[in-house]
Amino acid sequence: MLGAIHSFKRLPDIRRESGVPKLMVVFTDGVHVVGPDHAVAVEMAAKAGDSIDDGELLRIANNDTNFTFRQDYHGSSQEQIVLIARQVKTVPQTLKIGSETVETLRYVGEKRYYRFGVPTTGTTITLINEEGETRGYWTFTAHQPSSAVRDGVITEGETFIKPPLLLLGFTSNRDIVIVFESFANNSRMRIWIDEGDTTGTAATNIDLMLYLRIVIFCSSTALLK
Repeated sequence: MLGAIHSFKRLPDIRRESGVPKLMVVFTDGVHVVGPDHAVAVEMAAKAGDSIDDGELLRIANNDTNFTFRQDYHGSSQEQIVLIARQVKTVPQTLKIGSETVETLRYVGEKRYYRFGVPTTGTTITLINEEGETRGYWTFTAHQPSSAVRDGVITEGETFIKPPLLLLGFTSNRDIVIVFESFANNSRMRIWIDEGDTTGTAATNIDLMLYLRIVIFCSSTALLK
């Protein structure tokens, strides 16, 4: 496992920082025998085996039982892979300020999770529904947001999110967790993450272009006369 982790760290930045969740599937008997304890080196892992040490494998999965799977016979492999693939989609992708992301959500209710640090000037999230319909929910808490538990909603267009308030004597967590949910099959969304309040910038640019076109048109008309 450590070898796989080191290989990932050596990947080019364009692959390592794409924001796509990485899943490591570990097939093992769960018995640690030599070398350093690999459990401390892995944050998320899925595993399968027989006569396993549940305690050690749970540590490998960062003490998250949602990322532990038990397989009793080879015929259940396909079912387990489906469960693993479904579970890995709940791992928040790490986005960068200034980034653009395009996702296609195949089914109604399918979700995508994201996490990033909000600058002191806040952040503007632009959502474009190219096909179907998606909607987002966000929170600064450690819990995954939903329509019922959230700090705010993200609809199509621009949404400005202020940074969390800094409490004197306390360390404020600026990490925000966002979930986008599909409300139609094959929903294709495009999102931009920008620093600060950029709401209205696009509209201002459009108004300016329209004004320039009107001026040019009027000037051309005057010359023709």
